[in-house]
Amino acid sequence: MYRLSRREQAILIGFLLVVLVASGIYMYGRPGLSANIPLPKTDAQYREASSQTQNISPAGTGSAGSQSEVPTKSAVPNSVTEMKVDVKGAVHLPGVYTLPVGSRVADALQAAGGANDQADLQTVNLAQKLVDGGMLVIPVKGEKEAGASTASSVQRKVNINTATAAELDAVNGIGSTRANDIVAFRERQGPFQSVDDLLKVKGFGPKLLESLREQITVN
Repeated sequence: MYRLSRREQAILIGFLLVVLVASGIYMYGRPGLSANIPLPKTDAQYREASSQTQNISPAGTGSAGSQSEVPTKSAVPNSVTEMKVDVKGAVHLPGVYTLPVGSRVADALQAAGGANDQADLQTVNLAQKLVDGGMLVIPVKGEKEAGASTASSVQRKVNINTATAAELDAVNGIGSTRANDIVAFRERQGPFQSVDDLLKVKGFGPKLLESLREQITVN
């Protein structure tokens, strides 16, 4: 049997090595081959992928969604709709009556059963507005001396620091617009220190203030 010499063996081994190296270069050098081989992910890559998945939120949620769901402040205080007035004097049914805010002397007189035969309605202003907690006195004929005051109702003064807009509206000479202006001014600037501070409110002049002095107070 033929035996290769040492030199021939070395040549054969070298040839085989060249073939193997060339094959390897050819295989790994093919375009797109290495790109198709997925490499194992590291722990850091797994953590990053998990974090990105958790940060994805459906449309309409997240910070933008929460901002759109902030409730608007729409708290509206309950307004006073009724008041109590003490009706006395020449009426059929004297007593304390509950009337709607803004009621006038004529309304209280009707609630008390009307004036009796002794009433002197010539000195009564039936159109005058009443205030909560006030007292209405219907005078008797001949009760007042000549030149005496003809005021027919004794009403407590309205505190402009605590009265509601409805209560202020019931004061003769103020009205709903000025009543709301008083409340708005009070909320911005704090309580009135004196009745004269009403001159700082839009719509109040010296003449109007003088007509209100006997009806309002700050205490």
